[in-house]
Amino acid sequence: MENGDKVNQGDVLGLCGNSGNSSESHIHFQIGDFPNLEEGKSIRIQLENNETPIAEILSNLLNQNKTLPI
Repeated sequence: MENGDKVNQGDVLGLCGNSGNSSESHIHFQIGDFPNLEEGKSIRIQLENNETPIAEILSNLLNQNKTLPI
Protein backbone atom coordinates (compact mmCIF):
# COMPACT_ATOMS: atom_id res chain seq x y z
CA MET A 1 0.00 0.00 0.00
CA GLU A 2 1.06 3.53 -0.67
CA ASN A 3 -0.07 6.74 1.00
CA GLY A 4 -3.32 7.83 -0.56
CA ASP A 5 -4.32 4.41 -1.93
CA LYS A 6 -8.05 3.72 -1.73
CA VAL A 7 -9.19 0.42 -0.25
CA ASN A 8 -12.52 -1.14 -1.11
CA GLN A 9 -14.28 -4.12 0.41
CA GLY A 10 -12.94 -7.28 -1.19
CA ASP A 11 -9.55 -5.81 -2.18
CA VAL A 12 -6.59 -8.15 -1.60
CA LEU A 13 -4.18 -6.45 0.82
CA GLY A 14 -1.77 -9.30 1.40
CA LEU A 15 -1.16 -13.01 1.04
CA CYS A 16 -0.58 -15.71 3.65
CA GLY A 17 2.67 -17.63 3.73
CA ASN A 18 5.50 -19.00 5.85
CA SER A 19 8.65 -17.10 6.68
CA GLY A 20 11.31 -17.42 9.33
CA ASN A 21 10.50 -19.96 12.00
CA SER A 22 6.73 -20.29 11.50
CA SER A 23 4.97 -23.64 11.32
CA GLU A 24 1.72 -22.40 9.77
CA SER A 25 0.83 -19.94 7.05
CA HIS A 26 -0.10 -16.56 8.49
CA ILE A 27 -0.26 -12.87 7.72
CA HIS A 28 0.65 -9.81 9.79
CA PHE A 29 -1.04 -6.48 9.23
CA GLN A 30 -1.69 -3.31 11.14
CA ILE A 31 -4.34 -0.71 10.51
CA GLY A 32 -3.45 2.72 11.87
CA ASP A 33 -4.29 6.38 11.65
CA PHE A 34 -0.76 7.64 10.94
CA PRO A 35 2.10 6.38 8.74
CA ASN A 36 4.59 6.34 11.64
CA LEU A 37 3.76 3.34 13.87
CA GLU A 38 5.18 5.03 16.99
CA GLU A 39 3.07 8.17 16.56
CA GLY A 40 -0.15 6.59 15.29
CA LYS A 41 -2.89 4.66 16.99
CA SER A 42 -4.27 1.30 15.88
CA ILE A 43 -7.71 1.26 14.32
CA ARG A 44 -9.98 -1.64 15.28
CA ILE A 45 -11.20 -3.76 12.42
CA GLN A 46 -14.22 -5.99 11.98
CA LEU A 47 -13.91 -9.10 9.88
CA GLU A 48 -16.52 -9.83 7.24
CA ASN A 49 -17.83 -12.84 9.21
CA ASN A 50 -18.04 -10.68 12.38
CA GLU A 51 -15.40 -12.78 14.16
CA THR A 52 -13.10 -10.99 16.58
CA PRO A 53 -9.45 -10.92 15.47
CA ILE A 54 -7.36 -13.16 17.76
CA ALA A 55 -5.08 -10.29 18.82
CA GLU A 56 -8.09 -8.51 20.34
CA ILE A 57 -9.07 -11.66 22.26
CA LEU A 58 -5.54 -12.02 23.66
CA SER A 59 -5.36 -8.33 24.56
CA ASN A 60 -8.69 -8.55 26.42
CA LEU A 61 -7.49 -11.60 28.38
CA LEU A 62 -4.23 -9.87 29.31
CA ASN A 63 -6.07 -6.72 30.40
CA GLN A 64 -8.25 -8.85 32.68
CA ASN A 65 -5.15 -10.56 34.18
CA LYS A 66 -6.38 -13.95 32.97
CA THR A 67 -4.08 -16.86 32.18
CA LEU A 68 -3.65 -17.54 28.50
CA PRO A 69 -4.20 -21.16 27.38
CA ILE A 70 -1.10 -22.73 25.84
